[in-house]
Amino acid sequence: MQTAKIDIIKNDTHASVDLSTLSNVIYVEDSEDLYVVSQITLSGKYNRVYNVVSFFISLDSDRICLDCDTLLIALFEELAIVDLKQDKLVRVIKFDNCWGIRNICKLKSGYFIHGEGVNYFLNKNFEILWESSSVDIFVNMKVENDFESNEDYVVVFDWYGHKFYYNESGEYKCEYFPQFNCDNNN
Repeated sequence: MQTAKIDIIKNDTHASVDLSTLSNVIYVEDSEDLYVVSQITLSGKYNRVYNVVSFFISLDSDRICLDCDTLLIALFEELAIVDLKQDKLVRVIKFDNCWGIRNICKLKSGYFIHGEGVNYFLNKNFEILWESSSVDIFVNMKVENDFESNEDYVVVFDWYGHKFYYNESGEYKCEYFPQFNCDNNN
């Protein structure tokens, strides 16, 4: 496995990890709190290993999206976009109204960003086409899958038992399931 030649550090003066021990770092958060080091390993067309220093939340498959030569990484309330051809961080998008990105989902014409409090849809140029406020500030603990993606739409469950269906144009329908309301003690 080849290690990528990336050293991208926005502000390393306050990180509680020894960044000098990491050879290829993507670091974009700007807070003074808890940090987690995660590793992204890509194989196939691009054999890459990226060490990612992120605030509070470790990376998992829901917070990483690979689209041809582009790697999207959700780091709390920021989205890092890496051009794999150039091994270069090309853009960071900060979502001000978001309390953390939970999922990145690739759809036909762009990307659905499921955030705590706000959901976004970005086109392939990473422009925000629409956003939708949500009462979803916590993960719903009563449903098996609180997020599902399909070819044409995504499904998001919120804390209160609302099930939202979003398509790429931002249209959605909402259903309510009282048995999945996490405020109820049932």
